[in-house]
Amino acid sequence: MGVADISHAGGADIVWRDQAGGDRIWFMDGVTRASSAAIAEPGNTHWRIVGVGCLGCGASPSTDKGNHAGKGGGKASPSLLTSTLSSTYDYGSTIETAGDLSLNTTVNEAIDPAGDIDCFRVVIPSAGTITAYTTGTTDTYGYWLDSGGAVLAFNDDTPYPNASLNFSITTSVSPGTYYLRVRHFSASGLGAYGVRERVSPIK
Repeated sequence: MGVADISHAGGADIVWRDQAGGDRIWFMDGVTRASSAAIAEPGNTHWRIVGVGCLGCGASPSTDKGNHAGKGGGKASPSLLTSTLSSTYDYGSTIETAGDLSLNTTVNEAIDPAGDIDCFRVVIPSAGTITAYTTGTTDTYGYWLDSGGAVLAFNDDTPYPNASLNFSITTSVSPGTYYLRVRHFSASGLGAYGVRERVSPIK
């Protein structure tokens, strides 16, 4: 995710994230990892590191999450810059770069920046019907895609009587791989959301 002298040891330390959303710093001694440390989350899942830099270096080592940037006085240390809308893992925008979405599991994501598309891979073990929906206050638009990327079903807003800005789409499926594509209703819209799907087997 980034390289900076976080430890003030005169070398390059490495900031990285795994696909489960864990953030860590590797403190380097040349090309050898000397030690490592986890980076604490700032209190919710709608943050991610978007850059590593030195905001006026000179103070003690820090892993500031970025929400203090710009506040007056003194010199800042190398810092981790974050976005308040982003998720713990940024899913790809195509079926080739899609991240896995486990059955009956809620994932917190975000449309950020404007025009962002998130694509999730879902593996269906048996024939049935599958429903996907989002939660939150973001106006989402969703599509179910087959293994080749063809649209099977789509939805904008959950219909009456449970109308909301969140989509809810159901389609019949056979065993195999499917994709859920999520975007904002507006091309300029931003916002965090949760996404979940469930499968009802054929009885």
